[in-house]
Amino acid sequence: MTRSRFFRPALGLFALALVALPARAQQPATPVAPQLTQPQAGARIPIPNATPAHFAAARELVASTGLASSFMQVIPSLMGQINSTVTATRPELVAPMKATLDALGPEFGKLPEEMFDRAARIYTAVMTEQECKDALVFFKSPVGQKFVQEQPTIIGNLSPAIQAWSKDMSVKMFQRVREELKKKGFDI
Repeated sequence: MTRSRFFRPALGLFALALVALPARAQQPATPVAPQLTQPQAGARIPIPNATPAHFAAARELVASTGLASSFMQVIPSLMGQINSTVTATRPELVAPMKATLDALGPEFGKLPEEMFDRAARIYTAVMTEQECKDALVFFKSPVGQKFVQEQPTIIGNLSPAIQAWSKDMSVKMFQRVREELKKKGFDI
């Protein structure tokens, strides 16, 4: 599995946030969803109970943004990875692995639905029901549909650009820290 498949949902959310920021800044004050604090790495954010209508709007938003299809791509990729890992060291298991994975396919195929619900719950924690509905208007528009359609291309190009920029910034920042420490009499 390539790194871009792991990062696609996260980068899609990041891109969604970038698109939503200017529009949100121009809107009049509306009721605000409960504010979440930035969780530490690996920590879970608290998810409040949402009304059924709020949750339904959030689920529709997850589908409209293309996130749901990203979740669907994870399972076949993981199944392929498991198959490759096992059969690389146990080639005699190629046929039984295929039969086993084929048999488990329907069971594993239900797993993205769990992530779909989790994503919708997260949306309900950070966006009001009306904000979800307003975002849906955009994603159902021709421009919104094009935005979702082009996400794989955008993310495919953005991911390496971010990696290169991050590497460059790391070198520049280290050089600046080194310069400042040297002025204080420390060599690193």
